[in-house]
Amino acid sequence: MAIPLYLLDRFHGVVVCANRPGGFAELDDELLIALGDHAGTALHTEQLKRAVSEAHRATLRALGAALEARDPLLRREAGKTAMLARLLRRRLELGSRDQEVVASAALIHDIGHLAVPDRVLLKPGPLSVEERSIIEMHPRLGHALLSQAPALVEVAVAVLHHHERFDGGGYPIGLAGEAIPVSARVLAIVDAYTAMLHDRPFRPRRTPEEALEELTHEAGGQFDPEIVAIFIEEARRGEHSQFPAVADAVASALDTAGLSSARDDLPTPDPLTLLPGHRDFREAAQAAARVASSSGELTIAMVELDELEATNRREGYEAGDHAILAASRCVQRAALRCGGTAYRESGRRFSLLVSGASAVADADLAAELHTEFAVGPNVRVSIATQQPGETSDDVITRARAALATTLASRRVE
Repeated sequence: MAIPLYLLDRFHGVVVCANRPGGFAELDDELLIALGDHAGTALHTEQLKRAVSEAHRATLRALGAALEARDPLLRREAGKTAMLARLLRRRLELGSRDQEVVASAALIHDIGHLAVPDRVLLKPGPLSVEERSIIEMHPRLGHALLSQAPALVEVAVAVLHHHERFDGGGYPIGLAGEAIPVSARVLAIVDAYTAMLHDRPFRPRRTPEEALEELTHEAGGQFDPEIVAIFIEEARRGEHSQFPAVADAVASALDTAGLSSARDDLPTPDPLTLLPGHRDFREAAQAAARVASSSGELTIAMVELDELEATNRREGYEAGDHAILAASRCVQRAALRCGGTAYRESGRRFSLLVSGASAVADADLAAELHTEFAVGPNVRVSIATQQPGETSDDVITRARAALATTLASRRVE
């Protein structure tokens, strides 16, 4: 007997019943047809569940793409955070729903940063009280955005509380201990660990061991001590070796809509100027210094905008952004003519690196910068060339020291 399967009045196949001794009675026929109807309903329900699940994943991908468009570093860190959360949730024996919430929240926990101005999010120095209050709004902003989707309500709760402290001193509400959702407690630890492994405008990256030591120091204060202990045990058991490799695999899997996940070996552009950032500058300088066979093959120029803070106060941040963009174009043009590369090293400072066969004399580089900034914004400029025995950090340090003693001028002497 062949029982038809219908989903929303559309034929989708048959269920074949056979090999019953004596065949099927009329009552059997009616029962089997009813079972076929139930099977069709069950299949339709499963299709709906899969459609909802795919819509959920598509929403996460879209939000992740929005994060990457704003700041590729956020997307890269999100991929690593998600991978670490996945490793940790197994040890905590979370239920399947909690595991799903942790994994999803790890990918988009910083979605609220989309509403934070660049001048605050990317500020290289200490934040003012007002700027700190703006940053601390991002969990609420993320929660407000995510809670619009019913499937993401639990994820939104984890995002809302991922900056709470175990001792109650966090934000935005000040929850303490186990009153903080476990998903948020897990997220706080893996997010902090991942962030410490990356450079920031206001501090250099830390080694994995240094990051673990900081987690230990903050156990019971900022973080849940039991989860910290499990995380450190897992990290040291693998000596961190599994984390970067698996996280890179996650980052690769996150590529959507033609947007490339910002892998660790690719430059991270500054959102305003689209120049590579301070991390890329330091890595390029280190690579150039390693291959230099003699002195004079690595030259670094530092260009710093003068009175940027005054411009921001007097004319507003839009005027400050215009000055930054004007300076970036000047540095880029000088770099192009010298065969070098321009970087935005910090909020108001740019670097120009010339190395190898393209290396030029200090006077030539100064002349190029003089040409560009003759009618440009007021800047301070310094130039340093690698000396025998110097590392790239030595050259950078000399350039910065010289910059601090240079008078602001439209001219480059």
